[in-house]
Formats: sequence, structure tokens, C-alpha cells
Amino acid sequence: RAELQAVVETGADPERTYATEAFIHLRRMEWIKAEERFTQAIEYDPNDAHLRQWYSQFLSRVGLINKSIEQAQISLTLDPHSPVSNHRLGTSYTWAGRSELANEQFSLARKEGIAPYTYKEPEILLHMRAGEYEVMTSLLGAVQESQSQQVDWVPLLIDALKNPTPESKRKCLDAIEAAWRKKQLRAT
Repeated sequence: RAELQAVVETGADPERTYATEAFIHLRRMEWIKAEERFTQAIEYDPNDAHLRQWYSQFLSRVGLINKSIEQAQISLTLDPHSPVSNHRLGTSYTWAGRSELANEQFSLARKEGIAPYTYKEPEILLHMRAGEYEVMTSLLGAVQESQSQQVDWVPLLIDALKNPTPESKRKCLDAIEAAWRKKQLRAT
């Protein structure tokens, strides 16, 4: 409470200050500090859809998937037409293994105007789970190429998924490792 009062006295918006600090701690993987700041920001303004979306992202990163879904749902309730909140809920559903619900949210996010270059890894995973390797290849290649990264390992990955022999797995891992060493592999 004293911290909050000190922030208010400076004229800064406490919720924005706490939310920004929480997001910085999230990006730095400082989980305890991030949790503290998210809690403070939500206490100050529980109706901020962006904050709830960020908190959902945090909860997902620390493995609290059901809580991540809850926060994404709150975010979407607060801003039903947000493409980012729709995408966040789709991402949380993906991590929970709820593919049908995830696909629905990604579809809504696209209808609401989500940027085509948005975080594609959850959608890639959905296509992989469904055995839709052509779509997966296209999305994975687009993600890599959008950042001028190598794509020569992608067909080897698809081959290892379709025909999981020791040789196909080794070729795939070798190609991924080579791309990683050259800093030609996008890591999130």
C-alpha cells in the first residue's frame, strides 16, 4: 500500500506503472517479481483487458495453463473484439490440448484483424497434432523466412514426424542444431 501511494503521489498512473514493470519482469523471466506486479496492477484496475491478456501470457509461461485460460477469458469479456485477446485465448487453449476451441479462437482473431505475422507457434502445433504437415510447413517456413532465418531443416522435421526412424530424427536434429549454432533459428 505504501508503494502504491508513493506512485500515486508522483502523478504516474499506478496501474500502468505496475503493468509495465510486470511485463518487463515477464520478459526477463523474473517470475516472482512479475507475479507481484501483475497482482498489484490487477488490484488497482481489474478491468484492463490488456493487463489480463499479459497476465494470461505470464501464467502460461509458468505452466499455470488453466489460470491462463481464465485470465484470457476475462480479457476477452472486457474487450470481445480484441484480436490479441482472441489469439491469447487460442494460445492458452492450445497449450491445454483443447484444439477445437483453440482453432475457433484463432479464427475469431483473424476475423477481428490479427496481424498475419503474429506469434504462429501455437497454430503450428495445432497443425502438427492434426497431422496437417503441409499447412505446418507453410506456417513454419513463413515464421522463419519473416526473420531471415534458415528453413532447410523444416522438410527434415516433417520427414521425421511422418517417418520417425532413428535416421530421420538424427538428420532433423543435426539440421536444427546447425541452424541454431549459426543463429539462424528463431527461438521464442
